Amino acid sequence: MKTIQLSSEVMVSDPCYTNPTWCQHKLTNVLPGEYLTNVIKSDKGSWGTRIGALVAIHKDYVEDPLSFRQVKSADIGVDSGQAGIFSMETYRKDEIIMNEVSEFNKSYKGWKDDGGEQWYGHMCDRTLGDEGWGVYDRGVVSCSGYGDGSYELSVAKHKGKVVGIAINYLDYKKYVLPTAITKELV
Repeated sequence: MKTIQLSSEVMVSDPCYTNPTWCQHKLTNVLPGEYLTNVIKSDKGSWGTRIGALVAIHKDYVEDPLSFRQVKSADIGVDSGQAGIFSMETYRKDEIIMNEVSEFNKSYKGWKDDGGEQWYGHMCDRTLGDEGWGVYDRGVVSCSGYGDGSYELSVAKHKGKVVGIAINYLDYKKYVLPTAITKELV
């Protein structure tokens, strides 16, 4: 379990996409504060162990019985094998991680950077490691189940505010997700 800070606006997206892109989703009315994050892994036989879901829950609601519901208007597209949950003010902002050295960026010298590509490289560093996921202070990113495709976004609300966010990569639907979160985050 790792912690991040989220603001009232959150981008759920493959980090390769510039804003706006049709297959990302901007959440508004998110309860600002500290969120506990984790991935739920699933053994998929010959495919190996895959990340089945990426989850972020506000610290004050981790032990509450949350009801996650699919965001019908959201289609989280993936073209770089990863997706994440990012505080909007940091999404694709190179300057927030300039003190880090990116291994991914070292291997792609000479590419055209229209802004945000250095940040993107740092997200790749997090997903290409052994764990397949990682955080920075204002966001979390993970490998996306079976890779490129389209994935379901679910949220949990309390008094109209989003307090839980989950990208469902594999078979975690609204009935399974809350139980899985409780086991993994508490």
